[in-house]
Amino acid sequence: IARYCVMRRPRGMLRSVNIVMYGSSVADTRKYFIHMSQTPLNKPQHEAVTSSKKQLLVVAGAGTGKTRTLTERVTYLLAQGVDPRSIVAITFTNKAAKEMIERVGLADRPSHERPWIGTFHSFGARFLRKHASHIGRTSSFSIYDEGDVRTLLRSIIKTLPKRMTPKQLREVFSHIKNGMTSLDELRTKGDPKSELFISAYAKYEEALKENNAFDFDDLITKTVSILTDQEALRSRMQSYIQYVLVDEYQDINEVQYQLIKLLVGTSGKLTVVGDDHQTIYSWRGSDISIFLSFQEDWPGAHVVRLEQNYRSSKNIIEASNAVIGHNKNQLEKKLTTDDVAGPEITLHEAYRDEDEALWIADTLAL
Repeated sequence: IARYCVMRRPRGMLRSVNIVMYGSSVADTRKYFIHMSQTPLNKPQHEAVTSSKKQLLVVAGAGTGKTRTLTERVTYLLAQGVDPRSIVAITFTNKAAKEMIERVGLADRPSHERPWIGTFHSFGARFLRKHASHIGRTSSFSIYDEGDVRTLLRSIIKTLPKRMTPKQLREVFSHIKNGMTSLDELRTKGDPKSELFISAYAKYEEALKENNAFDFDDLITKTVSILTDQEALRSRMQSYIQYVLVDEYQDINEVQYQLIKLLVGTSGKLTVVGDDHQTIYSWRGSDISIFLSFQEDWPGAHVVRLEQNYRSSKNIIEASNAVIGHNKNQLEKKLTTDDVAGPEITLHEAYRDEDEALWIADTLAL
């Protein structure tokens, strides 16, 4: 049985056709599969896809095909005969996860016959369905959405000596669960407001437990908690998972990093792809130092730089290189392109974001 998946191609990149075959000649199928998968890759992409290094950092600039490279690496591992169930590929959005599943070409296979591909939160949800009993929940737990959380917080606020808003509590609680602050830090402050947060947090956590529920942040933090405390379970997970791959690594926070380390352990293989020039989630706890210190945290890690841009004109690439080159903390790379110079860059100063949007719309309409 053969399945054909024609991949969308960035401008200037060769189209690839991945053929997944389940037939009699496994060796021949793999050779053909690898050939078809590798042919359109440029040299650094090919190096990243086929690397045998235990830890691999792919520093990928904008428009260089970083997610595609990660997808091709999953495809390559499968072609090498790696058990699909031993591969965990983590993305930041459900859309990206769906696209990766489709590109790998296993969308119609049963879940137990394909790699686990999804977001940090979906991985946590799946893990907790099996192991929630370790923290006092059943497998039929509820996942509270923002409306559920607000309702619960309002009931807790009624028990507090000082009036607070659900938004205030939710922000502090989320910061605690995403590693942006801690209960110890609040205790150190020792002021009445911090003490109030500590008391409210304890009531919130107890109410979630009584209601057999988790909030969205819990899907990661409680997974980390269980894997940290349950050594036997952690050992089984680490022996089962051979490869962990992470997209958009520049945007992970400390709790997500802890989860990655717990999954990889000492014997697993880790591939991360990201761009320190594109971090956008610092407001929710992402820590760029995790990306920048990868080689220190994982001694002997191999680094591949993707610097060939397939998206933008030469003028845009050169201007962006000139601006971003002033960053003090970065893993240096310099984007290049085979595209034409393109129109000169226009500098427009707008007074408000609405003015900027109108100017862009008017310019595009010309």
